[in-house]
Amino acid sequence: MPVSHREHLRWTPSRIINWAKEQGKYTGELISSLIESKPHPELGYRSAMGIISLSRRYGTSRLDNACRRALSVNACSYKSVNSILKKELDKIPLDDNSLEDKSLGMHQNIRGNEYFK
Repeated sequence: MPVSHREHLRWTPSRIINWAKEQGKYTGELISSLIESKPHPELGYRSAMGIISLSRRYGTSRLDNACRRALSVNACSYKSVNSILKKELDKIPLDDNSLEDKSLGMHQNIRGNEYFK
């Protein structure tokens, strides 16, 4: 077996997830979610490695904040995390209350289910 193939066998999902957890709590959660969402974990390796590599450019704290924001809107991809970092959305405090499903309440402009029957 070629050397490059042997090196690839050393990368397991748990190894990548543990490496991501060293970058930050939310980075680990996002990478775990990304890898587990694929039918074969190996399909998520490239995206996971790309996300982890963003820490070299932006730093681990910014990456972890971006991963937290991406998890809050279920946007677990390299493209989403990179966009959050480029637009500096990770620097805006994430209000946990704003993510909850809020009801509009009842008022005269709401027709309700009965109107459409």
